[in-house]
Amino acid sequence: MTSSRTVVQPASHPDPAGNYSTAIRAPLTAGTSLLFISGQVAKAPDGTPTAIGDAGGQTARIFDLIEEILDEAGGSIDDLVALTIYIVDMADFSAVTTVRNKRLGASPPTSAIIQVSGFARREFLVEITATALLGEAP
Repeated sequence: MTSSRTVVQPASHPDPAGNYSTAIRAPLTAGTSLLFISGQVAKAPDGTPTAIGDAGGQTARIFDLIEEILDEAGGSIDDLVALTIYIVDMADFSAVTTVRNKRLGASPPTSAIIQVSGFARREFLVEITATALLGEAP
């Protein structure tokens, strides 16, 4: 089977820190595709952590990054069908969900929040993966 998947990497994003893609657009049926967005953390364009110590601020930055990826792929926040949110401290649950709820449209995607013991860098408190259902490729 020949793959016609497309890597999505906005120019404004730091390159991935490992051997993975920021996002992959995969055709589903004629005129539709799925966009799989790798776990996003609160990074500035130069790759440095942002909103250190502020889970709500990190969540807002992550949604900015997700929206940039969706835009690059020809989609929008309304195209999200699934989110998985990883947090280090459940005490941050309210701050994270408040931002999530403000950023999502009237028809929000499925969502799960999972507590983890930590991320590759201690500064990160939140990581979000996402999947979107898109129409025709731009």
